[in-house]
Amino acid sequence: MLCPQPWLLCLALALPAGYAQGRPDPQTLQSPIAARSEGVGLCSPAVVHRAERETRQRGIQRWIVELEVAAPDFSVIVSGAESAATQRFADDVLRSRAPIAARLEALGASVVEVFWLVEAIAVEADEVVASRLRGDPAVRRMLRDDLVLPNTVSSVSPWPIKDSTSARNHATDLVQAKGVTGKGGVVAMLDTGVDAAHGNDGRPHRTFFFGGDVRNVTGPGIGGSRLLVNRQAGMHAAENALTHGTLAAGVAVGGLWGTAAADPGHAPGASIASYSVVDDASGAASYTSILKGWQLVISDVAQLGTRVVLFPFAGSPDPMHPTQVALDRAADIQDLLIVVAAGNGGASSRASQAAINGIPVGAVHGQGLRTVWPSSTRGPLATLPKGIYPLMVANGVDIVGPLADAENSDLKDSGTSLAAAQVAGAATWLRAHRSTLTALETKALILATLEDISSFNTTPPFDTRDAYGLGYLREDSLLDAANGVSSIVSSAKLDAVNKVSSVALKTAMNETWSIALVWNRLDTTRLAFSDLSLEVWSGSQLLASSDEAECNVEVVRFRAPRDETLEVRVTAKSLEVATVPFAIAVTTTDLPYTEGSMTTYGKSCLGTRADQDVSFVIPPSAATSMQSSSCRYFTSNLAQRTQCLIDASLLPASFAADGLAFRLDERAPTTTIRDHSVEIEVSMGYAPHAARYASTQFASNVKSAQVVFTRRRLKLPNQVQGNSDPRAFDVHVPFDRPFRYVASATQHLLFDATIAGEVNRVYQYVDAVDSTNAESSGLAMVHSLTANATVGSLFTQYGPVIALTTSSLVRTLAPVHWGVGTPNVSRHYSLEFADFPSNTLVVEFFGFSRTSWNSVPLPFDMTLFNAPGCWLWTGLDLNVALVASAAGHGCIGLTVPSDRSIIGAELFSQVAGFDPKANALGMTFTNGVAIRVGG
Repeated sequence: MLCPQPWLLCLALALPAGYAQGRPDPQTLQSPIAARSEGVGLCSPAVVHRAERETRQRGIQRWIVELEVAAPDFSVIVSGAESAATQRFADDVLRSRAPIAARLEALGASVVEVFWLVEAIAVEADEVVASRLRGDPAVRRMLRDDLVLPNTVSSVSPWPIKDSTSARNHATDLVQAKGVTGKGGVVAMLDTGVDAAHGNDGRPHRTFFFGGDVRNVTGPGIGGSRLLVNRQAGMHAAENALTHGTLAAGVAVGGLWGTAAADPGHAPGASIASYSVVDDASGAASYTSILKGWQLVISDVAQLGTRVVLFPFAGSPDPMHPTQVALDRAADIQDLLIVVAAGNGGASSRASQAAINGIPVGAVHGQGLRTVWPSSTRGPLATLPKGIYPLMVANGVDIVGPLADAENSDLKDSGTSLAAAQVAGAATWLRAHRSTLTALETKALILATLEDISSFNTTPPFDTRDAYGLGYLREDSLLDAANGVSSIVSSAKLDAVNKVSSVALKTAMNETWSIALVWNRLDTTRLAFSDLSLEVWSGSQLLASSDEAECNVEVVRFRAPRDETLEVRVTAKSLEVATVPFAIAVTTTDLPYTEGSMTTYGKSCLGTRADQDVSFVIPPSAATSMQSSSCRYFTSNLAQRTQCLIDASLLPASFAADGLAFRLDERAPTTTIRDHSVEIEVSMGYAPHAARYASTQFASNVKSAQVVFTRRRLKLPNQVQGNSDPRAFDVHVPFDRPFRYVASATQHLLFDATIAGEVNRVYQYVDAVDSTNAESSGLAMVHSLTANATVGSLFTQYGPVIALTTSSLVRTLAPVHWGVGTPNVSRHYSLEFADFPSNTLVVEFFGFSRTSWNSVPLPFDMTLFNAPGCWLWTGLDLNVALVASAAGHGCIGLTVPSDRSIIGAELFSQVAGFDPKANALGMTFTNGVAIRVGG
């Protein structure tokens, strides 16, 4: 083959001489298959990079020069041509770019590599020369040839591969128990190279042999192993450039390696083609080497039969970057399923690969936890702010796998690299098990069978798909779907004439389904790609839909309402090229976990129970100004006991109180607080000593006390923003009996409260006094995070601002109604009401609608029945009679049936109480409560 320029030098290699002293040369080790294919692809491992000699020169930098030329027609490769045709295609492209390369050299640049997969040339130049290059009409833009690293970090708490493959995790063991091991499949790895010449043994690491048995040499690769090639694309030797490659290969497709922790990877019967893109001993890879690696992968597909590619490195989030263009083209040209690591940047995606035609994978904790690893990159990408990133997640934390050059040792690591390796292994056995699946169909099947893990990740910022994507890898479900168990997998094409394609789906009532639609970005010369939508129709009723704005994936999950045949409809909203192929996978699934909810709506009408008026504030100086401190005791639903000691000097000589009140703090809540209540009991009494002598022993602070608020639910006000009004004492604690106080030298005021804790924490803050207020010297607080504690922590010169209140003679309360707990399947919850007249008869009624009842539109104005200001907020389908307590409070406990078919069902509740003096009807009505069943 004629090579007119040094940078076009490509050697057609035979199996090289490297077997001195019976030991193969680790840089040139090839399997018999590889030996027949070495003439394919640009530049063999033996070619010396000019960059290795020159980049150390002062001021010289490596650049990727993007060219303003048309993309070649890759159809000769798409057609499945043999290696020779691929090589001829590459040669033709390179010759067409030779004049441009020569011109760049004439301008002073040193050409390092000319690429045929992307419209780019790698050069070395200082800033002066680079400026000249930018002026060339064939130069579109110049990018620095940056270095990127594998996406792993060292860890210390190991869990072996067997944890990831167990039934409580990815369930790979269940797949392998059915004889599905990936045999016949081939995964390519763009990584750091692997251990192809282990120690002094002159053979690959045992993890690359069937069953981890080096005596079993029936494999198709090097020395009878499953390792087909270990090729060099970077400047560093492919043999074990970094231990990362061997570890990732072990997770994806490895066999046993001789330790107690050893366990097969996801596809232990598959073969591996390794391509090292590493340029130095640190494991860093340049974009030039990555592009060369992609060219080698594509060139080898016909000979090796590659179906899946794992590329677990950092990279560019720009879909127009040459490395991302190369990735997207590789997926389409050679029908490859490409899996990449989403990155270890946490909130930053600056070093994440866009991988539009691939699967970016984030990392979660194993051991059945499924919680997002904080370092796992969270999307979206800046270039695609409405997209999905990562696309999915897998175990990637504290993984133990094989260690290069040490078969009886383990390597412990964490990172999205290892999560990506889990997915690549699953894709490898899937494409081997069903060899007719296309890459798009494989991708659709993986996404359709993901497990929803939203219930495992409820704390921001890990509680959205920007952290965990569309879900968690489940290989047991994947195998069922691949075997046609209640599933459909199909491919079709859309064009300007045929913009709609449909699939018929026969369903039974209450069956739940997951559908994934995927297609490739095809015009890689621009960012915009085709926009397809996914809909599920029951006749003229739309049951479910997905229409992502900047994504080539659509996924829906839904429940079938009845036995019928549904239409799954794919519609082209826009097409980037004339014809766009797509794949769709439909499979039965569980609906995503959804938390049940109870929310109040509407308003109550005034009754006759007296409201509370503020008598005086403690300390008095806080009456007219908000204080600089805050307190979450008494209003947050943490299990606790809290005492407040207040010196007599801050109080009137005597007083009587019917209640007390707090005011909400200036700080705004992180999220809106609605329908919050605490189960509390309050005692008032005397302390035997001043606040400055307070004891950590609760009993030592009590001279005498009486319960003034018997243990029950206290409804707290909704809070959207902070409170700036010092007069707004909105947290009222109305006493069951009046409390009377008379001051003396040994009778200081004592406030003692206990709160029963709850699982779902709500932190609501009230205004408090600290040492910045001179009167705080008369305050002390003792607190413990146990409701029945005898000892607590002492805080001096600190306590909540408290208002003592008396029953109002002019203002009355509107009764309230709210829910407590979560109405999930098989769970208990309660409906509470308060502020009715003492011991009055109430009726709690339930309805199935809040918009109509027996043809009566809702809400209904009860003015018609002489109850002005009152409304009927729900239907009267079921009524329950109750009696309010002396405090005007009551509740009803309920249990959601163990029937998942009712998830999403709604029920509405309202309470009416007899209150003869409230209006001519003699009844008052609460607000409504909307109940949605979860599970």
